Amino acid sequence: MEKLTTRFGQTDYISPAMDFSKYTSYYHKEMGEGLTRLFVTFKELMDRTRLPDIKQATIALEAELAQESKRRVNLDPGYLTLGQLFLASTKDNFQRIYLRDGIYAEVTLYYEQGRYRTFPWTYWDYASEEYHMVFKTIRTDYKKQLRSDTPLSPP
Repeated sequence: MEKLTTRFGQTDYISPAMDFSKYTSYYHKEMGEGLTRLFVTFKELMDRTRLPDIKQATIALEAELAQESKRRVNLDPGYLTLGQLFLASTKDNFQRIYLRDGIYAEVTLYYEQGRYRTFPWTYWDYASEEYHMVFKTIRTDYKKQLRSDTPLSPP
């Protein structure tokens, strides 16, 4: 967590650790079994145009923390608006929009009538009520930040 706060600033929310392995075994060969996921948000609101830079920074951090060419962490940056949750990716696909520098953005969830909704491409874990509850908490905090006119971090 220290490396994240050094790079991105003070955190304002850290979710409980959630069992990631129940959704997929995709990372087991590289990272082992019993994986957990948590979501972290940062106090300073970001300028959306920084998403490619942030994704590149997390790729570098994953490599820095790797052991024997295997990642120990998988960092998936994204951002939440009042209506959507976006994730960054290096993989092209029909539902992803190219931003720059090999980075794509995907709308993973959208918020409508008081709840998060999925798309056909939404990963199973992101479709779970467990994650939706976390995003609702983050969304509530984000709304408060918007009301307080918190300035965006510079590009």
